[in-house]
Amino acid sequence: MRINVEPGYPLVVYSADLGGKIIFEVPPMQTNVQGQWRLGVIQDFVDAILGRIPCPIPGEDGYKALEIIAALDRSCQIGQWVELPLL
Repeated sequence: MRINVEPGYPLVVYSADLGGKIIFEVPPMQTNVQGQWRLGVIQDFVDAILGRIPCPIPGEDGYKALEIIAALDRSCQIGQWVELPLL
């Protein structure tokens, strides 16, 4: 997996099983355009903490994402595939 390494391609995954190079389109990050500081994802997070809206992303989804990142890191350290779940 390469993140922001290849010019013009924010996310590239190499897989012999899937036929080589797979390019993923990644939407641009939100920015402070024209002085607007309300970024939807941040406001939703604050509103969920304050109980105004349901949590938009369950903790279980965050756990799964973190587990994938930890597996990538472990795989790079040992130079081998790792099995999920890690724990």
